[in-house]
Amino acid sequence: MENSNNLYKKLDRFIRKYYLNQLIRGGILTLISLLILFIAISVLEHYMNFDVVLRTVLFWFYIILNTLFISKFIAIPFLKLIKLRKGIKYSDAAKIIGDHFKEIDDKLINVLELAEMNQNNDLVNASIEQKTASISPIPILNAINFKTNIKKGYWLLIPFALLFILFISGKQYIITDSSERILKHNTFFEPEAPYQIVFDGELLAEQYEDFELKLKITGNEIPKNFYVEFDNNKFMMQNKGNNHHLFLFKNINKPSMGFSRVGNGGFSLRKVSSFLRVLNSRHMIKWSSIFRMDLPDRPFWDYYKKINVIRETKKGIDWYAKNYSLNEDLFWSDRAKLFYPELKIAPVEIGLKFAFEAHPRYCFEKNMHNLPFGAHAWEKWDSDFWKNWIGN
Repeated sequence: MENSNNLYKKLDRFIRKYYLNQLIRGGILTLISLLILFIAISVLEHYMNFDVVLRTVLFWFYIILNTLFISKFIAIPFLKLIKLRKGIKYSDAAKIIGDHFKEIDDKLINVLELAEMNQNNDLVNASIEQKTASISPIPILNAINFKTNIKKGYWLLIPFALLFILFISGKQYIITDSSERILKHNTFFEPEAPYQIVFDGELLAEQYEDFELKLKITGNEIPKNFYVEFDNNKFMMQNKGNNHHLFLFKNINKPSMGFSRVGNGGFSLRKVSSFLRVLNSRHMIKWSSIFRMDLPDRPFWDYYKKINVIRETKKGIDWYAKNYSLNEDLFWSDRAKLFYPELKIAPVEIGLKFAFEAHPRYCFEKNMHNLPFGAHAWEKWDSDFWKNWIGN
């Protein structure tokens, strides 16, 4: 019976090695899944700027999918390894061994079947000992080869190589910034350009004088050319090299495009009941309105930007008011009517009678050379104009 006992001990060691091998292989597969999916989601988020809903979906998709991977390929084999969960039987192990060692074939299974019979039978016991003795010299533990996992481990080089390339090329922000937004999936993030514009010098000019607009560009991805738009035309700025750009405005006189709407929350009259109707509105703008919607701050033909506006406003006034990042007067001038179409906003002609801010001389001219009811930030915008009137 000694050979038989030794055989069962070998089978026990084989089963432990079998689950240890599964654990190693499962760890490699899970790590590959974690890394590749992490990189794919981060890159997609970086280039597509997903909103809160999509980032939340991706976050939980990543968590759930990898939880399933960890459960199937790591947790279950580990529980079977430490025998907290039922694993394969001796007969299952014998079949695996028989498939690997052709000289064993069905001998091991036959031994196990005979052992289940009445062991008081001397003939049966003799047969068991004979078959066991013929099997014992064979190294059945070699049916499991840990080295086969090395080939699967090579696949880990792909995600690690991608991460290495991104970091040594200085583009690690593709992973770090977007992964931070995925982790904070419930937070609204205003899409950021991959570069920053720094104005070189003050944005002030004497009337009727030339003005040089100078820009310095910094960032990770810097476009080759920059443009200035005014008078319904687009002009390319002069590239001075070393990420510096310049554009010359000739004979600064007055705002070339006039005023498209009123604004300024620093000095304004508001009807509280109408504003409350906007904030309490549950009006939902329709997608079809993109073809007739007029946004003061968006060209009528710029459907891409208008789609983004509709997509954000369809989240409701509560979300929009919480996440709107520009000055609040721009919200009331440009967006409030999308939530409450009946809201009335004073036209420019009436706004000029109430107050001036920027370009007061031009406003004075458009207001038929009449002063308004009041002024806002008079000391900032052409204070000499106001000093003449204040002195009088």
